Amino acid sequence: MNMLNSTSKKNEGYVFGLFGGFASSKIFQTPAAKTENLRLGFHFQDSNIISLMSPPVAWIHGAAPPVEGFNARILEDDFTKEFAVFLTDYAKEVHFLCIDLTAERFPAAKLGDSYITANNAYSQASGIGAALPEKENIALWKESCLRFIEMLKNNFKAEQIFLIESYLNERFEEAARPFYFSDFINTRKINPGLQEKYAFFRKHYKNINIIENIRVDATLKYTDAFHERGCRPEHHNPEAYECMAKEIGRKVRGLSDLAEIAGSVRSENRRIKTSMAKESEASPYRLQAYKYSCFFATLRDWMYKKSLSRPIDRLLREKNYSKIAIYGMGEIGHLFLWEMQSLGIEVPYVIDQKAGHVCPGVPVFKPADNLPAVDAIVVCLPFLYYEIGQMLKEKTDIPVLALDELIYEA
Repeated sequence: MNMLNSTSKKNEGYVFGLFGGFASSKIFQTPAAKTENLRLGFHFQDSNIISLMSPPVAWIHGAAPPVEGFNARILEDDFTKEFAVFLTDYAKEVHFLCIDLTAERFPAAKLGDSYITANNAYSQASGIGAALPEKENIALWKESCLRFIEMLKNNFKAEQIFLIESYLNERFEEAARPFYFSDFINTRKINPGLQEKYAFFRKHYKNINIIENIRVDATLKYTDAFHERGCRPEHHNPEAYECMAKEIGRKVRGLSDLAEIAGSVRSENRRIKTSMAKESEASPYRLQAYKYSCFFATLRDWMYKKSLSRPIDRLLREKNYSKIAIYGMGEIGHLFLWEMQSLGIEVPYVIDQKAGHVCPGVPVFKPADNLPAVDAIVVCLPFLYYEIGQMLKEKTDIPVLALDELIYEA
């Protein structure tokens, strides 16, 4: 995984990880998030804590996965427990971690020696055991949550944790007219359980940042009928997301040790790059081997996401990036260009030191040239992304993205 390792609020902002529902990810797409320089680096969603803190499992023989691709992705993350397995690596890539507990409304289901989340994706699959009884689930959740908190403490300072106390909505609005969901009675049963879990988490994890979600303004407790992921109780509305982004930004600005938090991310990246430089001085073959390992990892992850029907162009379109430039026209750069052209993403030019002959049919600019306006620049040199990204950000306001980060998010 390769993410923006920035510590300059002016240039790149603050990078957040998120463990929680899709609704919380919308916070980072608001105008307030842009103003406050808040950026989402990674997101694991719809797995509950019992599942996360249990051993990874393979897909069981005889089970039928869901047909719909989004739910297949949810089950994949739930089975592999990737967030817990690689948390130490992920923690180095972000300044803060946001957590919401909306997925804790789902019980756990026993699967061999492990557990998975009995969520909507689970309900579309077959051949998996039944969900745990309520009392058994609550007891196991408390034990798992304590281990989850200890795992977080080993990787983050308390000040780096933001608990977003998100709840389900009883109503939605369409054309400024309020309507109640048909199952709002069930929501009234679920929310008190979520409230108890938030209280348990706060009790056992002191000094973390608390975001009371739309409870800061009761008039915003509704779902937008035209929400992009559907009119569902767990989704909110643009004003609510904006309100939460502002509150997160306010708390970030008020942190006394923000420089130290940001510095810990910067120092880790510096340590890695310094180590590479020393190794390359001693043996240029080691640096070459590192480059090829980066290329291999990028291609491996790219092909894996394609096999899951999770193309990169869909993510670019979601971010409203329909016209991009590509930096670095080696083998991966050419592959990425051909793929974008075949999928209808406009690439008006590419950027490379060897301007003039690296890419017939597409204008080539050198990095020092004045770069025409595009929606984003995608860097296809994973081992050089940080220094290239910094260089480009000093000369242009065009968003700069890493190809391997796009692949990870797809």
